[in-house]
Amino acid sequence: MDVIVGLKEDLKFIKDFLKLNNHLLILKANKGRTTVIMEKSVYNQKVWEMLSDPTMYEISNSDPSLKLQNDCTDFVQEMFKKNCFDFSLKNYIDHNSLSPKFYGPPKFHKANFPLRPVVSFVRSLSYGLSVTLASVLKSIKNNILNILSSKHIINDLKFVTIDNNEIMVFFDIISM
Repeated sequence: MDVIVGLKEDLKFIKDFLKLNNHLLILKANKGRTTVIMEKSVYNQKVWEMLSDPTMYEISNSDPSLKLQNDCTDFVQEMFKKNCFDFSLKNYIDHNSLSPKFYGPPKFHKANFPLRPVVSFVRSLSYGLSVTLASVLKSIKNNILNILSSKHIINDLKFVTIDNNEIMVFFDIISM
């Protein structure tokens, strides 16, 4: 019982501390089971710098939601007409959707704690449709062409020979 009382006191102390220090954010780190405490101003500056990069992001002058909704609806109707699915995906388009949410977990293991850009599409317009299509595609995936892990591909590449007139190219994804 003393442990529970002590835990309740600790939680109250943390709540009070955060109320008094509302300039702080408590964030889950990019890797591991680590929590990072960062000043809101520092976090906001890092997000602003990331989103201000014109080589990665562009500003939209209009809300693309209605066009995306219409495109998703047209796609589902076309696939249904072509008998690509034996059920209607119309129910998987959420017309009461929310905009995708952007956030950036800090990479605490790197200098200056850069943020890893993440866009969560949960409850977005295309979320239900994408989950359904992913399950359909998963059932037809080709195990020969899919990479399980970096260790797996390194193992497979041991047996590949490259001729002098050939080159091997790797692409690293910067931001998904």
